[in-house]
Amino acid sequence: MKSSVHSHLRINHIDLANPKHCATMRSYLYSGVVALNCINRMLDELRPDVMLLFNGRLAPTRIGAGTRRERGIRVVCHERGVLKETLMFWENEHCLALRPFEKLTEEWGATPLTKAEVAQVTQWLKRPARGANLNWTSFSVKARLGPSILS
Repeated sequence: MKSSVHSHLRINHIDLANPKHCATMRSYLYSGVVALNCINRMLDELRPDVMLLFNGRLAPTRIGAGTRRERGIRVVCHERGVLKETLMFWENEHCLALRPFEKLTEEWGATPLTKAEVAQVTQWLKRPARGANLNWTSFSVKARLGPSILS
């Protein structure tokens, strides 16, 4: 829910002394209960063994992912990749989870890249740092980025 409130209000810190912040949190709590009841009814009726979750960052989709744990349902989370025309899929995680990256590091971290792979990865890192080849519309495309370690 916190991520939803941050996005909704475009704030970095939720201030519980701020009536607007509290009202927004109450609204998300209420909506979360409604979503939980609806999702549980749907799962009771359909009894799926797998769920496809788009993004999983905001409250209703996180609630859906959370209920699957209680029921032992496999969840595949879909998120657009960092680079244009790429996708990421995580199993039993949401899009902000760090465990998938830790797992990739465990499995592949000791495998050295070839020179060609290093060159390709370098380009993959440089383009988004310059606002190019992104998988979303950048709101600061024309902005100049400061000095970069990738330069």
